[in-house]
Amino acid sequence: MNFKTYYSNRINQLIEEQNPTNRIFVLLGQTSLVEFNMIKAIIADENTFALEGNENIFDDDWYDDIYHTLRKAKNNLLISYAQYSYIEEYRLPDSIRRRILILNDNLRNLFPIYENEFLENTIEQNIDIRPENLPIYQAEQLKINNIYYYSVIKHLDNKVDSVDMFSNTRELRKYSNIIKDEDSTIFPIINFTYDEYALDEFVNNCISNNRFDTKAIVKILKKEKLSESKLTKIKSLNYLLNDFGGELFLLEDEEIQADFTTRDETLNLLKKYWGDNSSFRNLKIYRNPDLSNDIQEISQGQIVEDVINQYHNAKEFKEYRDIFLTAPTGAGKSLLFQLPSFYISQLGDVTIVISPLIALMNDQVNSIFKDRKFTKVAYLNSDLSLTNRNEVIERCKNKEIDVLYMSPELFLSYDIKYFINDRHLGLIVIDEAHLITTWGRDFRVDYWYLGNHISKIRKFANYNGSDEIFGD
Repeated sequence: MNFKTYYSNRINQLIEEQNPTNRIFVLLGQTSLVEFNMIKAIIADENTFALEGNENIFDDDWYDDIYHTLRKAKNNLLISYAQYSYIEEYRLPDSIRRRILILNDNLRNLFPIYENEFLENTIEQNIDIRPENLPIYQAEQLKINNIYYYSVIKHLDNKVDSVDMFSNTRELRKYSNIIKDEDSTIFPIINFTYDEYALDEFVNNCISNNRFDTKAIVKILKKEKLSESKLTKIKSLNYLLNDFGGELFLLEDEEIQADFTTRDETLNLLKKYWGDNSSFRNLKIYRNPDLSNDIQEISQGQIVEDVINQYHNAKEFKEYRDIFLTAPTGAGKSLLFQLPSFYISQLGDVTIVISPLIALMNDQVNSIFKDRKFTKVAYLNSDLSLTNRNEVIERCKNKEIDVLYMSPELFLSYDIKYFINDRHLGLIVIDEAHLITTWGRDFRVDYWYLGNHISKIRKFANYNGSDEIFGD
């Protein structure tokens, strides 16, 4: 059985389970998966059922027609979530509302759309601004690996009932307990920790390739506790995959290596910019702060190499992760992101450093220029005239600037292409992140929105760069 038949059968099963027989079922899912010959008899409006759009499609005349159909119906009817959202927007009488049951595709929040339905943002437009003609049921649109999606606004009306389409669950076996042969396939990895849409992307790939016989690994940190909703979702997906011969395995991420040796290449990079007599310091860190106060030492070189490795993983579209580090003043945090940024510069890519204070920004740039003899660095702040600021931006676009410092407010105000055009973004550094908790939300409110903004840069602009976040 292919997945379209499976999907349509599941809709039919849910409908048959309901009484009385004059309900209005709303498919909060992918309408293109519905096999019309199986469900056509109960579709309220076949012409617009599978369309994704705004009021240009679901206009007043359309509402009048479908309202008449729903009001007069004596049997079960099926409508799409797009149709329902505009019926609710125009007017949804209680007599119709009481009959509604939402069939919720609970395995994902991202649904595919065609390229011509994707609303491009201009370079100057802040990607956090909702496009005016975005359909009301879409929270946002995203482009992931050249595939277009929208995320859905769920529960437009909390007075209506809903039921999950995939309610059965199956526990995940631990990957470490599975005997792996030398010829075994390398399974794809779903990493919840660093990608909020990882599961959605995996499910959509299974659908587009009609390959639910896939085996995959769900990777989490050992100290991470998944929310109940996430656990239920992956268990439900595991049950579905098992129906087709696939399976999800659970893999806990490894702890920090204790016996790390810095590579000569990294040491040579340190000596090039910090001097021939330079060496990496050891930092004392908590081994697992959620469980104990145990301390271990870690070399600055290990952190530098980890940043560089994550950069390469991201650039090669492999699994990668962000890095968060807190350390006291004087511990050498600046080296931990400056050295990787110099390395990334050699490969022609850009590092953006978010810094909260003009004086701190200016001091770091001047120090890099004078002490490190690295000249492809600049800042953007109010000390520059508009002409000079535009000059810095043009130099960055033209590959004359590879490390660019700016404030969080400026970073949030523009599409990333405004600063770097079509260059590859290698690294984003959030410096002085302790300001969020030290001073509270009212001190630097823009810091609170950086994570969401970076996530949208990755999805909208198709940048895959790694992040570093540093605080005292």
